[in-house]
Amino acid sequence: MKQAIKGAIKQAAPGLVQAVQRLKRLEEKVDALQAQITEQEARYEKHDFRIDHLKALSKEVEPYQPTYGFTGIFDDPARDSLDRARIIESHLGNPANLRVLDIGSSIGYMCYYFADRGAQAEGWDFRPKNAEVSRLVGEINGIDITVKTKQFDLETVKTIQPGSKDVVFILSVIHHILYYNDLAYTQKLMKELMERVPVLVVELARKGEDKKLFWDAAQPEDELAIFDLIKDDITIEKIADIGNHLSKHTRPLYIIRAKKQVTVNSHVYRYDHRVNAAYEKSPMVYSPLVRRYYFANKNIIKEYDFAKDTDNVNRKQIVAEINALLQLEGVHGLPKMTEFELTATGAKVVLERVPGNLLSEKLTDSYSAAVQVGIAKDILKTLRDLRTAGLNHNDVRSWNVIFDGKKATLIDYGLVAPTQTDDDVVSLLWVLHAMSQGEREGFEMFKDVPPATAFKGSEKLEALYKKVKAGERDPAKLLETLS
Repeated sequence: MKQAIKGAIKQAAPGLVQAVQRLKRLEEKVDALQAQITEQEARYEKHDFRIDHLKALSKEVEPYQPTYGFTGIFDDPARDSLDRARIIESHLGNPANLRVLDIGSSIGYMCYYFADRGAQAEGWDFRPKNAEVSRLVGEINGIDITVKTKQFDLETVKTIQPGSKDVVFILSVIHHILYYNDLAYTQKLMKELMERVPVLVVELARKGEDKKLFWDAAQPEDELAIFDLIKDDITIEKIADIGNHLSKHTRPLYIIRAKKQVTVNSHVYRYDHRVNAAYEKSPMVYSPLVRRYYFANKNIIKEYDFAKDTDNVNRKQIVAEINALLQLEGVHGLPKMTEFELTATGAKVVLERVPGNLLSEKLTDSYSAAVQVGIAKDILKTLRDLRTAGLNHNDVRSWNVIFDGKKATLIDYGLVAPTQTDDDVVSLLWVLHAMSQGEREGFEMFKDVPPATAFKGSEKLEALYKKVKAGERDPAKLLETLS
């Protein structure tokens, strides 16, 4: 545009001074206008129009929480929320990888607070607009959570898969459940929830907080009566009294925990029973080494304590098992490790539970020759695959074999190593001998082969025995004997 104006000046007749001056002033105005346009374009490029959309949406929701990560959306939110978030975090510990569900999540403040610190967060709110605002807050912040438009009732609680969440927040929600249903329903709801999730954080309104509030009369005299159906199965800890926006009274903040639970990293696992020995009459019971085994429907958790581990026995074995289960692939019947925690004071390993029972616990059962052959095949396949990887199991025992009636699985990889500290193939013969005799084998390493009488009557078992006695130790070749 400037070039065009200058061209016009050059073409103007000489002596037209006034015309030139007018053109110069016009040029200056054009320059100023161009500068304004450039400035506006820069502002336009920097402006986040999602904020405008969020401000418009905010007029359609209750200003209950602040928007996480930035201000200026709600002038005066009802609940500060940061105080509760910090108190909860201080009692739950490191949020990294914690699987959180916030029921009644409003516009997602609690979800985003914990997700911003490494948690996997999900929010439920029955108002679609709240969910829409919450998702937009996450988009602007660049924080990923899951937001669902969901009621809080028995049917929706049943959609929570047991073990899928570590903790559920229910903050100032339950007084509405009591009002719209009743105490008996709410007690069933809490029972159903605690069967699926090991930890609850609840903020509870109290009866008499303000008698003018429509839900006040529906509240029980004791706010903890909602847990009466499960009171013997939980622990209840009050962690704070929190001010609220409806009255001058405070509301108690509680952590409810299932009694039978163990934490690995930040994940909380429910278990049915715990033992201090991996199998009946284990010699480890009389050892100063501390080991614990937690049994659940889907998992077994091993915990090895290093406090009295003066010879590093616990440390070496649990680290060897973790390493083997992390590195090995394609090994027949290899147990699946889903998580582990290793610290200076101890280690925990979470394993998927293998169906069946330890052979050592079922030795008095009657096992046919065909069943024994099948068990031998499964164990030899595992030993073959380990040998291919340059490793020995070094602990083939009846108490390290799980049998479900069809398949045998060799477990416990704590002694797996390239060096041979036991004769795996001879130990397999002793497992078969124990099955035929109905009596558990001994603990010795590098034993001689057992008596031949236990293998007579079965052509395949006799052939296996003779090969091993003759010195064959290759699991792959011994498998051919059983084919």
